[in-house]
Amino acid sequence: MGRRRTRRPQPRHRPRSEHGRLRLLRPHPLRLAPSRSRLPRTAAEQWHALHHIGPGYQAPGDLVSFQGSGGSPNHPGHVDLVLDTNRMIETLRTGLRVRISRYTTRQDITGYARPRS
Repeated sequence: MGRRRTRRPQPRHRPRSEHGRLRLLRPHPLRLAPSRSRLPRTAAEQWHALHHIGPGYQAPGDLVSFQGSGGSPNHPGHVDLVLDTNRMIETLRTGLRVRISRYTTRQDITGYARPRS
């Protein structure tokens, strides 16, 4: 009796461009218009430099500010990007994966800001 040979699954072929990079299979749902404004580097500088908008008026591409570590309501310590009415693109710190999470349930929101175009 011989051993039965099992077939190993082949890796799925991903479409690649002519330069060898992976191509997106479908367009990304978030399409933002290019902004001509430059964003300051820190969360506090962004908060003071950008146009503030009220809760309920945020749109995709706006920034949501949080008190964060060592921050205060007038001096936020963290900024994320609004994705839709309930979710944001969250970047906690360098080295961690970017994730999508809900911001509507958070209690430490300082406010919302919109880059001027």
